[in-house]
Amino acid sequence: MKALYYFKRALSLPPHIVFRKIIRKLKIGYASRKKFYLDTKKTTFATHCLFSHLNRYIQKIDLALLPKDAILNLNGHFLKHEFDLLGSGWVQVFHGMKCKGIEGFHYRAQEKRRINEPNLAESERIQQFIQQPFVPIDWQLDFKSGYRWNEDTWSKCIEYGHQIGADVKVPWELSRMQHLVQLAWGYALEKDQIYITEFQNQILDFISANPPRYGVNWSCTMDVGIRIANWLIAYDLLRAYDAPVSEEFEKVFIRSVYEHGHHIFHHLEWDPFLRSNHYLANIAGLLFVVAYLPSSLETAKWRTFAIQELEQEVLSQFHPDGSNFEGSTSYHRLSAEMVVYATALHSQEFSEEYLKRIDKMAEFIRDITKPDGTIIQIGDNDSGRFIKMFPDTDVLDHRYLIGAIKNKSNLTTLIEGQLRPVLEKEKRVAAYPDFGIYIQNQDPWFLAVRCGSIGQKGNGGHAHNDQLSFELSVKGVSMIVDPGTYVYTPLPDARRRFRSTSMHNTLSIKGKEQNLDVGLFQLTDRAKAEVIEFGERFFVGEHHGFGSTHRRTLKISGSTMEGIDECNEETKEIYFHFAPGWTGILLNEKQTEWSCDSLKVMISANVGTWKIEEGEYSRAYGEKQQAFVLVLTTHSKSTAWKITPSKEVRSEFGLGH
Repeated sequence: MKALYYFKRALSLPPHIVFRKIIRKLKIGYASRKKFYLDTKKTTFATHCLFSHLNRYIQKIDLALLPKDAILNLNGHFLKHEFDLLGSGWVQVFHGMKCKGIEGFHYRAQEKRRINEPNLAESERIQQFIQQPFVPIDWQLDFKSGYRWNEDTWSKCIEYGHQIGADVKVPWELSRMQHLVQLAWGYALEKDQIYITEFQNQILDFISANPPRYGVNWSCTMDVGIRIANWLIAYDLLRAYDAPVSEEFEKVFIRSVYEHGHHIFHHLEWDPFLRSNHYLANIAGLLFVVAYLPSSLETAKWRTFAIQELEQEVLSQFHPDGSNFEGSTSYHRLSAEMVVYATALHSQEFSEEYLKRIDKMAEFIRDITKPDGTIIQIGDNDSGRFIKMFPDTDVLDHRYLIGAIKNKSNLTTLIEGQLRPVLEKEKRVAAYPDFGIYIQNQDPWFLAVRCGSIGQKGNGGHAHNDQLSFELSVKGVSMIVDPGTYVYTPLPDARRRFRSTSMHNTLSIKGKEQNLDVGLFQLTDRAKAEVIEFGERFFVGEHHGFGSTHRRTLKISGSTMEGIDECNEETKEIYFHFAPGWTGILLNEKQTEWSCDSLKVMISANVGTWKIEEGEYSRAYGEKQQAFVLVLTTHSKSTAWKITPSKEVRSEFGLGH
């Protein structure tokens, strides 16, 4: 499978780029073999630590602002080692547990923790500081499928994506330990020692079970960076509310902070051809380490490097209009979180251009937010976060980040900013040509159309075959929606299905895709989508992915949303994916009626035949639910359709009869 992927990838690149990539991989491979030999001969824990304390940045905030009930409810689960991650539902995670499996794929995990010999003594010493009773967490386990990685495998030798059903994102997500922030809030609210004990125990358990450079949780530097940022935020919050941490814990903890920084600096996910949110996470995590550790010759070098790289990457990975180059609205949130938190720790170090670019990120979030408070889903959504500062109200509600960006001068104001709603005037029209999204906000309609770049400088790693697809809300209610992502590597067929043209609200031709799927994280841009016209009430765009051009015209005309699809192919299907909660009936071959609570709309076409099918909708990674899909089959070169409120509810829209 991997050989085929690399072969396809090589064919998609110019020969000189392929040659440079091969030379770079050979050099990295040689260096890795040397490191592997050294790491198998001696402990990978740091044998000394120059640091005796950590710096502080967070001040007390008004606890009355906190969603207390939601925080305490979450902590009720976390104290029992129950986690709800990536569609798992609440699951208690421990060694030897039986896992439910995913879509028929199930593995039986080994029960015993295995630490490699050079690290065993130090691992056992750290375990002695864990306050009992405590049930260890299995940090190497995909607790959805049951597949387990090993603690004694050198991290660069870890394989993933090689077993159907096994999802490496599950142990990675758990080991980001983003739940620790809620334990810190729990202590601030209740002053109960149980939160401090659990915070210390979980970190000590992780450190003892995951020696540096061993196991799945050191195999991806992105997750190392996110983990250390969450540790430090949670620790700083506890200290802000005078939590007494033990001296033994603090020594082990501070050393591990240094080990995380050392690992990040020497295992950067840098690439001369394409750097993405992974590299941003590396740099953001490193900036947390250098902020909290006292200055030394080594950390000063890390700091200078990381500040320079963050500025450069932000100006590279975020377009001048504030949108992100990944081609995904959810990855915009993830990358923007990394940037704004890292910036708050070093806000005086960046240029005016850099700070203005961050402000533009907030404008993009405002414009892609629908009237119901959720964002338009474009491209991949892996539910990725940098810091989960407060309990989610809705995984697709990104408005808190606007408050964070507006208050990025330091960590305390950034945290408070997420709790204070930021009310900004909605724009009637917004265009983001670099990203490829065009928005019309004309009561009662909110229309967003996808047309443009596949992202990542043409790599398309997080893009879908969604050119000329649209999302539509009516009277503030989401109606036509992008079905989302579902999963990545554990179910390759599902991954491809959710990326496919027919899973988007656009014209599809059986047996053809807009863009060529080179691998699970790459597309080749055959579509070359472009906008012909865009204004307050109309959009015209086209793409060339099928060989024949598909041109789509969308127009808002009073109470009616009209569309025209033009394509010379013999048989076409036009898809309309409805949000969960909407149901429809066929009135005749040309007309359908759809309803959700008291809302009703008519959808009709001048030619073709309608049918209603069962569909799938994924709001977050690993989650999916039933929804309905309306499909128009047509043989005409030009097909016109329209959506309008049904007569009996038109008066509710203030539109008359």
